[in-house]
Amino acid sequence: MSSWAMIAAATAQGVGGEERAITANRFTLTVPALNKPIGMFSELTGITTEVEAVDYVASAGDKGLMFQKLPGKGKPPTVTLKRGKTRNIAIWTWHGMVLQGNLKGARCNVVLEMWDAAGDKVAEYLLHEAWPSKLEVGGMRAGASEVLMESLTIVCEEITRQPLS
Repeated sequence: MSSWAMIAAATAQGVGGEERAITANRFTLTVPALNKPIGMFSELTGITTEVEAVDYVASAGDKGLMFQKLPGKGKPPTVTLKRGKTRNIAIWTWHGMVLQGNLKGARCNVVLEMWDAAGDKVAEYLLHEAWPSKLEVGGMRAGASEVLMESLTIVCEEITRQPLS
């Protein structure tokens, strides 16, 4: 299938009233091998995929110089999620594997699911060979009446958006 045929097929899935913006109420991370969520999150601060643009200058003969932007190297995709701190230590254990140098054991495919307020899945992403690169607990004062927040950044080899059935 050509690139444009793939884009046309993907566009056809969004026609007929499905072009509404997605609203999500919560997010779950699931490791398919465990067959259960390892964490639920209240905020997705970003999914980032990026290819650097490289400047290319070539001679256009008697027309002078020709300037082009070409795709350069890709950067690893990242996903950043936030949640209120819980007693669940699955994510801390996963991150600990990385800190101990067990990247081979820590790398796994992870499913990121987005759910609306009614409990219906509105989007799903597969994070290939994912691992937690950063885990951060926000600051808090004793006696404060706010929720202690935890932030997780995941790096992966590739992110693919999965069609919903």
